[in-house]
This record gives sequence, structure tokens and C-alpha cells, in this order.
Amino acid sequence: MRDVIEKVIQAEAEARAIVADAEREAEALLQKARTEAQRLREQDRVAVLAEQDRLVAEALEEAGRQCRRQIEAFAQDLKNRVRLDAATRQRAVQQVVEFVRGTA
Repeated sequence: MRDVIEKVIQAEAEARAIVADAEREAEALLQKARTEAQRLREQDRVAVLAEQDRLVAEALEEAGRQCRRQIEAFAQDLKNRVRLDAATRQRAVQQVVEFVRGTA
């Protein structure tokens, strides 16, 4: 009977050792998974920031192009509106000259 009790106690000690090893292995795997998850989150964060920078730069370039197009269109519209024929230009020059001379 004593042998049986000793074997039960020995089996129980082995079982505890196996459970402790399994817990240590599970904790190591869990820590490894946490570390990998953190690395992936950081990698994703860096990728998102790079994409964000690219999109902002692209938006700024497009805004610049759009602004230039608007300025060019405004300048062309202004040229079209201010276009004077030769007679009107001559009268304007004459009036400026008279004004400068003080004879207007």
C-alpha cells in the first residue's frame, strides 16, 4: 500500500511539474504573441503615417494645380474684359497725358 501512495505522490509531483512547464510555455507563447502584435501595430502605424503623408502631399499638389488654373482663368478673363481697341486706347492715353499736364 505504501508503494501505491508513493507512486500517487510521485505522479502528482510529475503532474504539477508538467502543468508548471505548460504554464511557462503558455506564458512564453503569450508574451511572444504580444510582442509580435505590438510590432505589427507599430508597423501598421508607420504605414498609416506614411500613407497619410503621401495623401497630404498629393492633396497639396492638387490644390496648387487648381489654384494655378484658377489664377490663369482669372487672368485670361481679365485680359478679355480689359481689351481695348486702338481708338479707345488712344483716348485713354490722351486723357492721362492731359491729366498729367494739368490741362484736363
